[in-house]
Amino acid sequence: MPLHTQPFFWLSPAFRRQATQLYAQQMWAWGQDIRHAEGNLLKAYGFSHGRSIGRDVPGSSQYTLLLPEGLSLKLWSFGLSLSVPSGQGVLLPRHTFRPRLFDQNLPQNLARPGEWPESRRAHSAAEARQMYAWIRQLLEACADYEHWVLCEYGLAYRQAVMQRMPGRCRIPAGEMAASWRVLEGQLLAETSVN
Repeated sequence: MPLHTQPFFWLSPAFRRQATQLYAQQMWAWGQDIRHAEGNLLKAYGFSHGRSIGRDVPGSSQYTLLLPEGLSLKLWSFGLSLSVPSGQGVLLPRHTFRPRLFDQNLPQNLARPGEWPESRRAHSAAEARQMYAWIRQLLEACADYEHWVLCEYGLAYRQAVMQRMPGRCRIPAGEMAASWRVLEGQLLAETSVN
């Protein structure tokens, strides 16, 4: 399949629908995992936690996980980013799976979505390939986390979390890790990233 660099056309509608649903469930799960009775699961997994220190306005906490190849996954209540040390990366707002590129370091005390750097679509095939590679690593990181939750805390815990989610969960709690892996395979098939 040829690479598309027009806004939001670089992933198939079927992929975006499935990814949006799974991402919504994952954001809910992360939010609940922070409140686990035995302690914050994100921190137990290896995320570092930062607050909006010194700010006079409320905002979201930030969780950061260092990944292989120097990548940094940052989570907020309003979305996530995946970036490299040079400052480039991908932003993903909470309620949609429409990743956007950014070209500068994120602010240290970022606490609201309006503080994200300017983002854009890929402007070349090379940028699109890089974006696909980052998205693939994001999908893998989500799958790894969900696998860890199931191994460490069990299916009953994840099912209880997802039963509390407002709205309808389309992906069963026990299939979230596998669903991230399926999406990773679909991304590879759609974009020929290797």
